[in-house]
Amino acid sequence: MPADQSQLELEYSFLKLRKNRTAFAAIDALWVNKQWRVPANSDYVSSPSAFLLFGMTAGMNLPVKSGEIGINLEINNLLNQRYRNYLNRYRYYADEIGQNIILRLSATF
Repeated sequence: MPADQSQLELEYSFLKLRKNRTAFAAIDALWVNKQWRVPANSDYVSSPSAFLLFGMTAGMNLPVKSGEIGINLEINNLLNQRYRNYLNRYRYYADEIGQNIILRLSATF
């Protein structure tokens, strides 16, 4: 069963930049509580501690002749926090992945 969690995101969209370009920037926070709904003596170790992760996303859409090109940069686990998720079977001996940077390019035609 997943632990209680809550996510908050704050996004700012720049209205129209020059030549119909649009852009946005966002930050988010994910809080996951310690899993406390576990029957006694049913697991090898106690549940991992609660954790708070921050992320950031920024992107821009550029118009081209045949449609639109999108550029998006996303950073997950912005502060490179060490944590373990209760639902991951590797939690007994390994932390979750650290900071993750994703660059996306998309084309609409």
